[in-house]
Amino acid sequence: LVYSFDISNLGTIHSSVIDKVGVLKPEQKLALESKIADLRKKYTVEILTVIVPSMNGEDISSAATEIGHKIGV
Repeated sequence: LVYSFDISNLGTIHSSVIDKVGVLKPEQKLALESKIADLRKKYTVEILTVIVPSMNGEDISSAATEIGHKIGV
């Protein structure tokens, strides 16, 4: 598959919240990470929030699939 959304711009994923635009304040990011951690424990789900300036024309589901492949879910 070829994607127009370049996930290499995300770098190494160490967090459940990636804000490449800087729209979240640090306390908002921490609160969102905490909520995601609670959901993971309660429902055994994988959630990753990615905020980017542009999808470069890529649809969200294709980009989500690509990211999921990158992180192994």
